[in-house]
Amino acid sequence: MQPSRSGTVEGRPIAVFDDLLPLEQIRQLFSVLTRSGFTKDEAARSDTSQFTHWAANVDQPEVLPIFKPTIEAARWFGQTSGRAYRVYRSYCNYAGFGDVLFTHTDCLPDQHELTGLWFIAPEWDVEWGGETLFFNEDKDAEFVVSPRPGRLVLFDGAILHAGRPPSRICHMPRYTFAFKLEPYQPSR
Repeated sequence: MQPSRSGTVEGRPIAVFDDLLPLEQIRQLFSVLTRSGFTKDEAARSDTSQFTHWAANVDQPEVLPIFKPTIEAARWFGQTSGRAYRVYRSYCNYAGFGDVLFTHTDCLPDQHELTGLWFIAPEWDVEWGGETLFFNEDKDAEFVVSPRPGRLVLFDGAILHAGRPPSRICHMPRYTFAFKLEPYQPSR
C-alpha cells in the first residue's frame, strides 16, 4: 500500500490514501452514520471546552470496512518509523454549516501516536469546503487535505490541525471517522 501523496509538517509525517474501498461501501457507512447517536460533548482543547462539537464513539471498530485499511496504512508508517501501531480509540465527528472546529493536537510530541482520519461522504464538491488543515509552529497552514469520498489521511497526532466546517451550500454533513493509534511492542 502506497499513499497518493505524503509530506511533513515540522518533520512529522502525513500521508493521504485514496481508493482503499469501493464507493458503495463508503455510501453504506454514510447511511449508517446518518442514523447514529451523536452527542455534542467533544472539545478540541481545554480552553475551548465551552464550544463542543458532535461525535459518536464506536466501541467495536474492527467490524467496520475502514478498520483493516487503516491498520495497513499504519504499517506503511511503521516501515519508516520502526514502530507497530494499534487502535486504542475510534469515533466519528459530525460537522455542519456554522459549526466551529478549533485547532488542536491529538497527542504530546513524544508519544508518537498516529491519527487516521477518514472522510465519509458519498460525494463532495470543492465549493463545499470541509478541508483538514495542518499547521506549523507559527500556526501557518502547510498541508491541506480535501475531504474526498473514502479518503484516509494518516498523520502524526502531534501536528497542530483543524477540520473546517462545510460551507452554506453544502447539503450534507461532514463526517470524519477517526482512529487513534498508539505504538506498541507486538508479541513474537
